[in-house]
Amino acid sequence: ENSRNKVLPMAIHPQKIESIIKLTAEDRYWYSIREIAKFEVVWLVSGASSLMTIVDEEGDEILPIWPHREVAELCMLDEMKNEELRIEPMDLLAFLNECSPDLGIENIFIGVFYDRNRTATAVPLAKFRNDIEMEMEG
Repeated sequence: ENSRNKVLPMAIHPQKIESIIKLTAEDRYWYSIREIAKFEVVWLVSGASSLMTIVDEEGDEILPIWPHREVAELCMLDEMKNEELRIEPMDLLAFLNECSPDLGIENIFIGVFYDRNRTATAVPLAKFRNDIEMEMEG
């Protein structure tokens, strides 16, 4: 029984969203780590049976995630814009527990906070997990 009260994120002001999106990829990464640790939710794109991943120029498979629904909706990659796919929240612990064994084995990177120019910080799952845990222990 998890008795901790989760903080539910408030809707974000459009101007704040724009200023967040304009941050550098590294700053968006650390912003995301703080927000994901605070609200214990990641936002990702999923299809009927699986989470949506992309392949970058180097051939690495990447799972894009965002800290808030609003930025995910604005920064969703073009190939994710179809009726089959939905932006969905996933509990952070479920994400770390359920995704990580699969992701670790397949060497999928976590692409944190893609912007409209398709730039993001893509990190191995172990680094993402470590950064989140450090932030949560804060």
